[in-house]
Amino acid sequence: MWPFARLPTLRLRQAGRPARPLGDGFARAYLAASKDRLVADLPRISVSANAELRSSLRILRARSRHLARNNDYARGFFKTLKNNIAGPQGFVLQVRARHDPTKDDPSGPLDIDANRRIEAAHERWSRPGWCTADGRLSRADAERLFIMLVARDGEVLVRHVRNAANDWGYAIQFLPADLLDEELNVAFGGGSIDGYVVPREHEIRMGVERDRWRRPLAYHLFTAHPNDDLQTIKLRRRERIPAGDLIHAFVAEDADEARGVPWLFSAMRRLAMLGGYEEAELVAARVAASKMGFYKEAAGMPLQADGTDAGGNLIRDAEPGHFERLPAGVDIATWDPQHPSGQFAPFAKAMLRGAAVGTGTSYNLFASDLESVNYSSLRQGALNERDEWRALQRWQCSVFCAPVYGEWLRLALTTGALALPAEKFAKFDAPEFQPRGWVWVDPLKEIEAEERAVALRVKSRTEICAERGRDFEDVIRQIASEGRIAAANGVELPLPGPPSFAKATDGEGSPKPKGPPDDET
Repeated sequence: MWPFARLPTLRLRQAGRPARPLGDGFARAYLAASKDRLVADLPRISVSANAELRSSLRILRARSRHLARNNDYARGFFKTLKNNIAGPQGFVLQVRARHDPTKDDPSGPLDIDANRRIEAAHERWSRPGWCTADGRLSRADAERLFIMLVARDGEVLVRHVRNAANDWGYAIQFLPADLLDEELNVAFGGGSIDGYVVPREHEIRMGVERDRWRRPLAYHLFTAHPNDDLQTIKLRRRERIPAGDLIHAFVAEDADEARGVPWLFSAMRRLAMLGGYEEAELVAARVAASKMGFYKEAAGMPLQADGTDAGGNLIRDAEPGHFERLPAGVDIATWDPQHPSGQFAPFAKAMLRGAAVGTGTSYNLFASDLESVNYSSLRQGALNERDEWRALQRWQCSVFCAPVYGEWLRLALTTGALALPAEKFAKFDAPEFQPRGWVWVDPLKEIEAEERAVALRVKSRTEICAERGRDFEDVIRQIASEGRIAAANGVELPLPGPPSFAKATDGEGSPKPKGPPDDET
């Protein structure tokens, strides 16, 4: 049969005759919408994202936490997120407050003195003991924990603690996502919860109170974890926290989501089943390495043994290169289960490839497998990953780093811990957060490429420093400081040679004209 035999046929109207109704085959123009048995397991009705989350979020969160604790690949994925998004040092604060605009600088020159004072105070607050309400984490630790909780639980709750017991009167507190009850729902039209009367123009979706524009207004949180073994049901109650006192951050998967979903949701089943398969193979391989064979004893011919074990079973010692003559009537049956199977490695690799696609990382990074890779493939995979990392870095800066800095600055100015005028808060609230950068697989090739880009004036040194997680002004100050220290100690630092690209150009990026050597002109 021709492969086009089942395609729908368009029926045209003939002159003078009414058009016949379109057939059922034409109505189902999308084959994916067919109702045959091959796609019977796919859903045919779609519900809202919040309705799906309401019935699934608690289970997804529990399973994601289980994988984070017991599955090596999931645990490695969360570590990769922390290392590539927040990095080992977190996000570096660069304050860009400016003076009033001048004729020479319409945007206003940088207020260097105020910026450095703010950065120094913020760096001190970022140390362990001050940043979080419990005093256990530094700001860098908090930023790493933030992205891990978002990925593992699908969302994170961070409370602004004002009047904290430190010089600035401000700290942050991480709250478990379980405190936000997904079973607390009130539709538009009003209602009452724990004595609180919900306005008619508000709704509560899974603990999040929103207006008609779906803007969060408040959060209804349990005062204790609903499954804590030290808390009784009688002590459990809810409190309403205004949205301005809490950061509720998640990466939205749908337009109207009130809550976030764990990032491993599409790979959970695959990883869990692969973990069970690996465990079964491991047990089978261990059994295969332990059992060599069985002696079959004939009737009336007891087998002579070297001893018995704790269960009374006969033991026969086996030695390498030793052959033994069996008694008459005694036979041996060997058992060779052939584990692990020869298909184990390629099958596990195929499953991990699918899981890696769902997480947005390359297979080589997700599975820590660098076999059969070259520079080009590794670099292309790294480029794709780093685009995702940079997008998540910008997201974390906007939803976490900037709001936390703004609250810290406001209270530091109000309490006088920062000796700057509080009425100029808007001026000083100009942070830039420098995320971590990456070095390439072949640094020499990348440096040469950056030399060419700078020589051709298609890239700036500031951009190069930013890609490496550095600030250009900090680099320049360090170089100047090195020169002053060396001069004070009578040491002459050698100047770097001209860029390799500049040697072959006229200094403007154009190739030098051919001619006699320089020493002969």
